[in-house]
Formats: sequence, structure tokens, C-alpha cells
Amino acid sequence: MEWEGPADLPRRETKLAFLLLMCLETAMPWGGRITVIRGETRWLVQGRAARMRVDPALWEVLSNPAAPCDISAAQVQFLLAPAELVPLQRRLLVEIQEGEIRLGF
Repeated sequence: MEWEGPADLPRRETKLAFLLLMCLETAMPWGGRITVIRGETRWLVQGRAARMRVDPALWEVLSNPAAPCDISAAQVQFLLAPAELVPLQRRLLVEIQEGEIRLGF
């Protein structure tokens, strides 16, 4: 894992970044590389791996919390992350490609 950004970060934004990091981990059971970058105003949480396991219904919950999906206790981060976006007044951008997932807010 690689983390780039200032040392002093807003608590709520950092919490959201860690929730998204946990989402990435579910898609990377065989390992890979996660990069978290905090720019001037935006965050990018990116996962890259040669092999990924993406459950489309689970990832749909990030963009649409009302989407039908059975969420287990080990996947609760997929429900908590969208809830954290509301007080921040941010929107989550999700890009899923072969071998890479990019999450930005």
C-alpha cells in the first residue's frame, strides 16, 4: 500500500478513504497494490492486481445504496462508505476495469 498526501487530514475524509480501501481489499484476495492519493481537493483510492474478484451487485451498492444486494458483516463497508459521502457533500466516482479499480471523491 502507498499513501500520498499531507500528514494532517480531515477525520471524516480519512474515514471514507479507509472504508473505500476495505472495499478494494474484497476485490483483491490474491494481493495487489493499493494507492491512496490526497490532492488539493480530491481523493483517489486505486487498486491494481493481475487478478481481481469483483461482485457487480456489491459494487453497485457504492453508487446506489438502495440496490438489492445481500450484505454480510464482512462487507458492511459497502453500506458505510455511501453514508459518509452525505455529510461531506461529495459524490463517489467508481471506475472498474480489467485489473484496476479507481475510486474518487
